[in-house]
Amino acid sequence: MDEVSYRSGHKYLTVVLDLEETKVVWGGEGRSKETLDKFFSEIGEERAKEIRAIATDMWDPYLASISEHAPWAKVVFDKFHVIAEYSKMIDRVRNEEYRAASDLHSADLLTDFSLIFPIRLLPTAIGRLWNVKKPEDLPLEICKLGLE
Repeated sequence: MDEVSYRSGHKYLTVVLDLEETKVVWGGEGRSKETLDKFFSEIGEERAKEIRAIATDMWDPYLASISEHAPWAKVVFDKFHVIAEYSKMIDRVRNEEYRAASDLHSADLLTDFSLIFPIRLLPTAIGRLWNVKKPEDLPLEICKLGLE
């Protein structure tokens, strides 16, 4: 599921696709929890129970609706949004580390390549973004989608 924009002024449609059949199965105006709630209401509880996995972006209203109506379904985030979130986390941690090194007036740290692109800090960044101590404590399972 995803949203598509139409007209200027932030007008959206929520679109639900069947990826196995490669077809649109539902569309609704808006991109809110209530919009997606309408989809689940229209298909009914029995058909919703048949849903095994849902591919979506990280839009909180969609995630709230999914957790309410299909909590058993695996949530798969599209790789574009996963990579974008990782990039934000890395930038945030890198900037914090740079500021900390600046406060210490450490010239060696400020020229350290690991502060420019700190892969070693990725687990810390994940934890900071989701406000958890360890990445494995994330609230939703994040499935790998072509990231090998």
